[in-house]
Amino acid sequence: STGGSSDESNLRVLCKSCNQERGNRLARDFLVDSYVDHVAEPHGPELLEFLQVAVDVGHLIARSKERQPTAHDYATELSNGELGRGEVIATTLYKDMREFFCESAPAELRQQLFVALRDRWGFGGSEFLTLREAAELHSIGSNDLLEAEIDLIQRLAWRLKLNAKDRRYWAVFDARRK
Repeated sequence: STGGSSDESNLRVLCKSCNQERGNRLARDFLVDSYVDHVAEPHGPELLEFLQVAVDVGHLIARSKERQPTAHDYATELSNGELGRGEVIATTLYKDMREFFCESAPAELRQQLFVALRDRWGFGGSEFLTLREAAELHSIGSNDLLEAEIDLIQRLAWRLKLNAKDRRYWAVFDARRK
């Protein structure tokens, strides 16, 4: 960028648009944590329907077969046995969420929020809850739970782009009631 030194510590290999966007900001204020942040298109609130259906169907399969769901299980339940990319993604998503909720809460996530998220997504032994139901059950603010959920989804490598309207939609959406 203009005005920057040519020292090796200041050089970055960036595409033209990223270099222009970076401007004179420091690398830690600009660079992404993962290539996914750079190449993947961000999802809007419509992603929530896929996530809810994937987890809800995963719970159904896990209960009925007494094992973790496979992509073929998802294909049987959702696509008349036709295995596609969506079923493979749903399998990975369910496995990743299950692993997340079977561990202890990450240090940066309050235990109360972790338990509320676990219950909301049905990994606490109950049925899938709406965001509002989980917040009320655990006496926490819906907005706090919403922010924790958005952070969880991003931890699972789903890139989100949500404006204020999208966040309101996310807070009340429930795929089962659609």
